[in-house]
Amino acid sequence: MSVRMETHIATELGQKTCARSLLQFEIPGGVAPPISAAAQRAAINSVCEKLRCLLSAIAGAHGFRSLIVRAHSLAVAEVPWFHAVQFNAAGALEGIDLLDPAIDPSELARGGEILVSRLIGLLVIFIGDGLTVSILHEIWPQIGERSQDQGES
Repeated sequence: MSVRMETHIATELGQKTCARSLLQFEIPGGVAPPISAAAQRAAINSVCEKLRCLLSAIAGAHGFRSLIVRAHSLAVAEVPWFHAVQFNAAGALEGIDLLDPAIDPSELARGGEILVSRLIGLLVIFIGDGLTVSILHEIWPQIGERSQDQGES
């Protein structure tokens, strides 16, 4: 983990880039286009679940739920159709499969990217970029290299 990654994730653009990478890591079968709506939904669910498991162990289920619900509120301001997604008492994602099937896979990807980037942004605010990167790196060891490569483009 480098200072560069920490600086990268401290910006909104860096958070979106990081969120996009996390979602791509979780797409079943890889990122070769076209990526189906079902694959986008699965990736969003997988990223949220992995973060929920680790962050709930650190902050408790209510602590994580508070973060993800706030991130969701911020995301809905940008992607209104995302209001149909909810979170249970433990903070687990619910309703992603109930989203309108007419929503384009690229729009689903955008919604997931916004949700995850808002969650990353809240983590950066509350615990700092260094600890946020450490948490992400614990779940996705490859995130540092990938985000740095994308930042150099």
